Amino acid sequence: MAPCVGLSMASPEPGSGSIGEFVRRRRKANRLSQRDLGELAGVGTRFVSELERGKPTLRMDAVNKVLLVFGKVLSYTEAPREVDLEAGT
Repeated sequence: MAPCVGLSMASPEPGSGSIGEFVRRRRKANRLSQRDLGELAGVGTRFVSELERGKPTLRMDAVNKVLLVFGKVLSYTEAPREVDLEAGT
């Protein structure tokens, strides 16, 4: 089974919101229906809908198939340092 990803992760473009919002904006900008995007990416229409609505768990490989249509893929980034509340730093 492929790993799952939460959509609260950093978005593919700084300041652009969630991955789902990015996909929806790019899809609409390219005048694609969810069905069209699903066919291009090799995923189902339901998956595209769930991705755009921010479903908290989705298969990373399928998310990458959709992002690849727009020339993007998931990647890692440095997480912000958490403040140690006990140490006060």
